[in-house]
Amino acid sequence: MKKEKKEKQEVKVIDSTGQAKQQNPNIIELSREEPERPFYEITEEERRKLFKVYKSTSIRNNIIMFVVLGAFIGAFIAITRGQIGQIIGWVLIGVTIVSLVTYYLLTRNSYPKASRTYFYTFWKYSNEYLFSQDGFEDCKIDQNDKYEMSELIADRVYKETSDIASRNLVKGTYFGKSFVFGEVALYKPGAKKNSRDVIFVGRHLSVQNKLEFEGRYIVNIKREQKPLDLPNDIEDLSALLDEETFIIYGPEGRDYKKDLGEDLIKSLKEFKLEEGLANVNIAFWQGRTACYLSYEDSIVAMPFQNEINLKAYESEKKDIEKLFAILAR
Repeated sequence: MKKEKKEKQEVKVIDSTGQAKQQNPNIIELSREEPERPFYEITEEERRKLFKVYKSTSIRNNIIMFVVLGAFIGAFIAITRGQIGQIIGWVLIGVTIVSLVTYYLLTRNSYPKASRTYFYTFWKYSNEYLFSQDGFEDCKIDQNDKYEMSELIADRVYKETSDIASRNLVKGTYFGKSFVFGEVALYKPGAKKNSRDVIFVGRHLSVQNKLEFEGRYIVNIKREQKPLDLPNDIEDLSALLDEETFIIYGPEGRDYKKDLGEDLIKSLKEFKLEEGLANVNIAFWQGRTACYLSYEDSIVAMPFQNEINLKAYESEKKDIEKLFAILAR
């Protein structure tokens, strides 16, 4: 049996010196070395290139659309003007179709290729910036990785989840403990047929812990008094501690201070939500912790038309530094 020869897809990536290099686009290795240029300069350069390609492609497509429309109108008018007109009209239609096919073949990869380069560059250098603190090792991203719905349902923070979207999953270790940190959106069925409503949008952290207890706890830390994405899978839990911006849900009658530890609770109470972070829900199980960080668009939306919001990423880096120190040490 002949083995099929698969073409290895490559993507152009810009390194910190501004030089292009060829990489397998699926695996992104995060370096611990400080880049020669700030991450936002590198990624902003690629964002501008992508947006330029997008604008020029849109303009060309609009021009082509009007030219083709005019050609077809002219061709049909010519066809009605006798035998010579019919010949001219059909020739014009044929030339237009051939030109359209040629244009498509020549330009079909320009925007997708620029998009792949931007995604790769953005995820690589933004995550190297976010995970540059001491303790992070062997961090990498497989761009094919997605969260399984069963993984997030098992956290038991949000019920009625019917669909998920995820990307940019960073896997690595923090002082020897394995973790996964990625972007995720959770949806539930909407009121209208075939519609869906957002339950949660933000970052998800899964990390090992050394806690030993039966059952589960959910800790909610909020900046706003009534955020929209509070945990709703709590029917079997009670509010063991209920403060204005800090709630602990757990099995009724349990000693949450003993199960979670007073030092952990104290650290979580002292955790201040940086700008852009509206709400944090943390599910504690024996052996594992799942943390949901509800971020605003300035962080969860990948920059495209507008410049990168550096202040938002500085805030997220502080969140990561503080949360990992609390949850993964």
